[in-house]
Amino acid sequence: MSYDPVEYGTVGRYAASANELGELRLPAAGQYAIFAVGFSPSHPDCQIIGADRAVVPAKLITIAPGDYGGDAATYTWVASFDVPVPGTYSLSCQTYDQQASYTVGEVPQIRGAVSALIHWPLIAICLLGALPGLLIIAETVRRRTRRRLAQGAMPEL
Repeated sequence: MSYDPVEYGTVGRYAASANELGELRLPAAGQYAIFAVGFSPSHPDCQIIGADRAVVPAKLITIAPGDYGGDAATYTWVASFDVPVPGTYSLSCQTYDQQASYTVGEVPQIRGAVSALIHWPLIAICLLGALPGLLIIAETVRRRTRRRLAQGAMPEL
């Protein structure tokens, strides 16, 4: 996983108040990431508004792959969005924390199957993680039942 620390704009106490719009200058059409700065909440209600007042939806990350950052700040990937054309956009992120700050940058590069799981619903990820354990339990029960039957005992239901 790698992250290019290019920033295209921010919203929050370091750019504008949490209730105001932060300006974004996006150089190309495509996907961008929204990062929470520091201890900002990881599930904000963010909207990206184009010059034509069209709202671009931000898709929340179900499980963030990790925090990025260095000495001064930590960044947590919280959402991503796609823009159809380059240009100037506005970012608005609403949350309970009025001190929250968010920044927009390049989407981190994640390789393999994990990159497809970033936006899956949390319940699907939990079930996928539980599947190996459930298979082991089912196989153990099957073997014990077979062993009891081989010894002439009646299976317990």
